[in-house]
Amino acid sequence: MTCQCLYRRVLGSRFDELPAVLQRFHGAVEGGRARGTFRVERGAGLLRNIFASLIGLPKAGLDVPVSLQIVVKGNRERWLRHFPGRTLVSTQWAEGGLLMEAFGLTSFSSAVVVDGSTVRYEFRRAWFAGLPLPSRLSPYVDGCVQAGEAGWRVVVHVFAPFLGEIVHYEGWVEPE
Repeated sequence: MTCQCLYRRVLGSRFDELPAVLQRFHGAVEGGRARGTFRVERGAGLLRNIFASLIGLPKAGLDVPVSLQIVVKGNRERWLRHFPGRTLVSTQWAEGGLLMEAFGLTSFSSAVVVDGSTVRYEFRRAWFAGLPLPSRLSPYVDGCVQAGEAGWRVVVHVFAPFLGEIVHYEGWVEPE
């Protein structure tokens, strides 16, 4: 029987194009766990730093440990990213062939593009409290994953309107 996990619903038959390590991780119907180490950089300037802290983004640092826990609840997944001193929580679900992700009152849609061992998350739109945001007022998240044999490299950039990039993190993650 084929799983109806979140990424299978988003990608459809393209799920089978995912590298094996990502198929196993995203195909686990009970959720999953992973650990890794990231390099986290905050955008330059006091305003960017304050804003990043207010919305719970990780502090800057080299070799920052991170653990990821995915909890499946019905047709949604709750992603808990544990950084030292803070946990970044989001909820993901599929809608119209896109991956939706909500952080508090803000939600985003992304197309998930599989290109060999790389998975790109192409930002489409953002909402605040259910209301669509015009692009110039919209936060923006750019991310990709590069799969290896035993894990994957993550690269994420988070931008805020008028402030530009507020955080960039990247590193290696392996499933537990």
